[in-house]
Amino acid sequence: MRGLTGRMAPLRSARDRRLDWRELGLTGAAAVVLYLLWHTPLAFPLRYFSVLVHECSHAIAGILTGGAVDRIVLNQHEGGLTFIHGGIPVIFGSAGYLGSILFGCLCLYLSRNRRHADLFCMGIGLSLAAMTLLFASPLGDLFGFVYGAAAGMLIALVGWKVRTIAPYFLKFLGVAVCLFGFQDIQSTLFSSGAALAHSDAGILAHSTGIPAILWALSWLAFSTVMFAVFAYLSSTSPRSIRQPGSLPTIPGGLKPAKAVARDFSRIR
Repeated sequence: MRGLTGRMAPLRSARDRRLDWRELGLTGAAAVVLYLLWHTPLAFPLRYFSVLVHECSHAIAGILTGGAVDRIVLNQHEGGLTFIHGGIPVIFGSAGYLGSILFGCLCLYLSRNRRHADLFCMGIGLSLAAMTLLFASPLGDLFGFVYGAAAGMLIALVGWKVRTIAPYFLKFLGVAVCLFGFQDIQSTLFSSGAALAHSDAGILAHSTGIPAILWALSWLAFSTVMFAVFAYLSSTSPRSIRQPGSLPTIPGGLKPAKAVARDFSRIR
């Protein structure tokens, strides 16, 4: 049996990545703008969008754990409900917060891919529109039905018609959903009474006996780690690693002098 020849590609570690100040600056600018506008009417569409992602995360987790989604309801007070039969309550009950943070993190990460950001926008938009049409009823929840379908089609339209801004649009969506997700967990931590009882943490506390505060703290811990990992990946890029003995790269595709001399000697 022949042995394998050739060099193996070196493993990349954290030291093999460099900070991309442009991406970090864009993310930071989006976060500052959203934070300043968060409690103004300009941010309402994004806050409703974050609620839609939260409820869709419940629905997807319910389906993946063997449950059936009856319907998704959004209201004009930035609240929502997802009715699920069967499934694993601990998983789909936690998926609202964790799933929305994961969605935001993925948007941040995918926004780095300038070439395919438009396709990601179209996929996300069409998926959200499809879930709205499947699980939101225009009879019982006209607001949620219209908003979910319109938001999904708008995101898909950005990817289809305005491809140049698709990466920045994805980044902005990601920051908005993450910001709302952390704010929502924080409000759960400091809520009490009926507000806490009707929250995801309160519902899980009632069904499992584990205090709501522990559920909220665990979601905060998982979300923080997840956000830190994706923020690092979306704000850094791999360093170019030269193989031993390889010639340095010169911009513009020009060859180093040694390589040119070697090629000339071969021609002669």
